Amino acid sequence: MKPNPQRAHELEVEFKKGFDGICLRIWPHCQQIASVSTGPFVLYVDSMRERSYSKGLTVTSPLYTSSEAFIGVNIWPRDENQCYLIHLNTTFFEFIPTAEMDEPQPTAIFPEQVTIGEEYEIIITSINPLYRYRLGDIVRVVRFVNQCPVVEFVRRKGQLLSVKAEKTSEVSMWNAINQCIKQHWTGKRLVDYTCCENALLAQLKGGEKAIIPYYIVFLEFDDGSTLLPDEKQKLDEVLQSLTFPYESFRLKQRIAPMVVHTVRSRTFRDMRRFIVANSMASANQLKIPRVVSKPDHLQYLLDHMIGE
Repeated sequence: MKPNPQRAHELEVEFKKGFDGICLRIWPHCQQIASVSTGPFVLYVDSMRERSYSKGLTVTSPLYTSSEAFIGVNIWPRDENQCYLIHLNTTFFEFIPTAEMDEPQPTAIFPEQVTIGEEYEIIITSINPLYRYRLGDIVRVVRFVNQCPVVEFVRRKGQLLSVKAEKTSEVSMWNAINQCIKQHWTGKRLVDYTCCENALLAQLKGGEKAIIPYYIVFLEFDDGSTLLPDEKQKLDEVLQSLTFPYESFRLKQRIAPMVVHTVRSRTFRDMRRFIVANSMASANQLKIPRVVSKPDHLQYLLDHMIGE
């Protein structure tokens, strides 16, 4: 790529006008934005829409793919809930019911055997070369087209908080955070978030686990602001209202109130760079984990907390 001073000047002029509708102003022939917009990616798509970057454009999620396989195609791009028709021609698919994911020899069923409304982990067998392995994606079956299932992406395997077998999902935590933003954290715009169990903190510090376990949540807001103690408490209250198992354990005092931290601006952007620099992860495919499981990642977040 060669320097283009004229184009640089054009962009500078548009940026000085602000970023409302910026996509069409700098790319006037753009017709739509193709982006993953389900599961944990809802946060980023909503953020783009709220800031009006994509004003005048439709955001669609045309394909469901991975490094290993082409999984599905979205033939209903204008639907609010993006879902994908499983593409059976290039890969052999099997599905593990989520209730059996942790068993040594889980049941694997064929596409036509799945049940609408149920969630499954995907197994793929590639054709060239011939490999069979678990993808780690959890999907929910929403309907069938003839005998071919239509699925929506839910989460990645392992992205659960479970300190007392309550299994709080990534979706539940996101719904609680989103509700707090709309109802209790007036004017706040979330950049990103992640969580962990307090056992990881004990591992990092080399101490004993707390007698009563709890969740730790890290939030970054676009203005670098923090939350008042009462505002932080709202997240725990809302999560209880949304997930009965968590509420039950909280009422029995078998799970302690969650601890909520806010982190400085650009923490999650820089955390991506930190993870790439200290692992084999590809920058193009790296996703911020919704449940942190590595001590060095937790330490990075702790080092970037605001006023704590």
